[in-house]
Amino acid sequence: MCFSPDPKTRHSVWSMVIGGWAFWMHLYGVNQAQVQRCLSCPTVKKAQLAIWLNLPGLIFIVSAACMIGVVMYAFYVDCHPIRYGIIAKTDQAASVVAGASSNTRGIVLRQTNYLECQTRQIGESWIAPSIFTCAFRCTNTENCQAVVFNEASGLCRLGSVAFGPLAMVTDAIPETSSLDKIYYMKQPAPPCDTANNFAIYDKCGASACLYLSTSNSKGYDDAKTDCSQMNSRLFVGNTIAKYSLFWYVSKYIIKEDTYIGLNDIEEEGTFVWENGEPLSAEQNLYIWNQNQPSNGGSGEDCAEANHGDWGDFAKALNDEKCYVSQSYICERCEQC
Repeated sequence: MCFSPDPKTRHSVWSMVIGGWAFWMHLYGVNQAQVQRCLSCPTVKKAQLAIWLNLPGLIFIVSAACMIGVVMYAFYVDCHPIRYGIIAKTDQAASVVAGASSNTRGIVLRQTNYLECQTRQIGESWIAPSIFTCAFRCTNTENCQAVVFNEASGLCRLGSVAFGPLAMVTDAIPETSSLDKIYYMKQPAPPCDTANNFAIYDKCGASACLYLSTSNSKGYDDAKTDCSQMNSRLFVGNTIAKYSLFWYVSKYIIKEDTYIGLNDIEEEGTFVWENGEPLSAEQNLYIWNQNQPSNGGSGEDCAEANHGDWGDFAKALNDEKCYVSQSYICERCEQC
């Protein structure tokens, strides 16, 4: 509580007591609207009763306003919302608190470390007073889906979509052995008809409705046919998040050589996903194992995760002959 006698202090015990007395005396004593309300009553006693009946509602409204102030103070106690770029004007402060309580843009993040999830940094690093401030900066930044935060130093780094660790992605954060925590936003789960043993699989917020083969296919085309008969397609890992989901499922759940929906059957060296989308130049930098694709002995046109033969040496995809029998993953999609 502030007992400063300085009249320039906006909120003090004296300004609240003296200023409050003057305000309420004016409001209920000489305010034109209040005088007219009293004059509209047939007797003085009924006018007094009307004022007393107004009191409970007034107490509720004032108490609610005070509680909103207390909540806002607690929310911003360790940061200045304008200084840290959360808001541009003071009249936006309450809306940010309301947005947090309604979980706007998934502001309740899931926490883990570099062993489970990583992301790629977007924008500059900065010092945030708390994870909440760091997270709110993310909500106001385009394409931000994760934050990496160091509790000791307050270093905040905004990231794009989160993904499972990938050996060939060398610019991911948090870095290996880092004590920083990563907080990521969970993406909406797709609709999933669980017929034919389809189920939702999730990794670092990215999820898909998948079928994991229980026996090896007779080759890539056979795997495509099996998926098509179940109104699905071979898994398309055309984003870093989806590709990391495939890698996680094939390595830790299937644990065998596994086809992914990617091939260069039509034109050697030009790999295309099963949805018709060409492999991007960005993905081409991290999606292949070292010295792959090699087209060794010619005819290696289908992409696979070679977990069974290479074990821990398999860091990314390999191209393989399309007639090789192995596991596969089907994914439900809207237009398969």
